[in-house]
Amino acid sequence: MIKRIVLDFGTLEFHGNVAIGIINEGIDLTQEQESEIFSFCQQQFGDENFAYISHRINSYSFNPFMHKEVANLQDGLQAYAVVAKTPAQRLSFAIEKLFFKKPCGFFLSMEDALEWSRQHLKTRSNIQAFRRSK
Repeated sequence: MIKRIVLDFGTLEFHGNVAIGIINEGIDLTQEQESEIFSFCQQQFGDENFAYISHRINSYSFNPFMHKEVANLQDGLQAYAVVAKTPAQRLSFAIEKLFFKKPCGFFLSMEDALEWSRQHLKTRSNIQAFRRSK
């Protein structure tokens, strides 16, 4: 079952342990709004590991440096993916990932991003289970 939360600046969907964010057209995303997104993720996932996919179907702006202040501090966040189509969006992602400490991926389709995210979470889960068994 997909859980959907509509915010004044976008929409969050939860697919298992993957959150998908769609920011509204024309928004200048603030650090407070990014914090709100991850606050909802924390409520949804608790102590569980999760992945976040930014589905960039709308044009909006943000300062990628805020990832250093917000996203990197999310203990449960294990992977970050972007789904976008334009060369400008790919270039933007190349800059954005410089500020991330977490694994990042750029994808042309949501299906590929979901598959990568789930595989990454599965691998991460297996590594953690192995470490606990030692």
